[in-house]
Amino acid sequence: MDFESIIKSGKDKKLLLDIVLYISISILVSAILLYFIFLVKISSQKNEITKFDKLFLEVGTIEQKEKEAKIFVYQKKINDYAKLLAEHKSSLNVFNFLESQTMPEVWFSRISLSEEDTSIVLSGEAGNMDVLSRQISNFEKNNYVSNIAVLSSSISDSGRIKFNLTLNLKDELFVPNFEDIASE
Repeated sequence: MDFESIIKSGKDKKLLLDIVLYISISILVSAILLYFIFLVKISSQKNEITKFDKLFLEVGTIEQKEKEAKIFVYQKKINDYAKLLAEHKSSLNVFNFLESQTMPEVWFSRISLSEEDTSIVLSGEAGNMDVLSRQISNFEKNNYVSNIAVLSSSISDSGRIKFNLTLNLKDELFVPNFEDIASE
């Protein structure tokens, strides 16, 4: 048996493993060094960006700064107006609601609307008691009415029924529909 060839092939393998090990170590060290170099470079670039941002804030003519101040004033006014619109209540929907829910033989002679407590007092006449009861039933079935109170009802000389109703309405009925207003 030739031990020298086995020892020589073992030395070749050891030399090859040593070369791979040294190359791997050098790549690892290079990667670590490059990481720290890029970390420092990124930090210096961020500092430069901060300096340029400060310079951009200082750049501008007096006229440009005055216009910018005006824009901020207008922006505040727009925001205030938007807040007012968001809190605005409209009675237009209430009248549309009454128009759509009123029976043909019923008419209202007086309407008293309170937006604060979202109620409406209706005074009017109906053809007969059956028509009035159907009108009240019609209001009761509606999703916008939360409560109905009949304050009074009486028969007039002409045979018609005079009545006073109080309807408590839901808040959704008082929310304006700005899309309808814009399209007019």
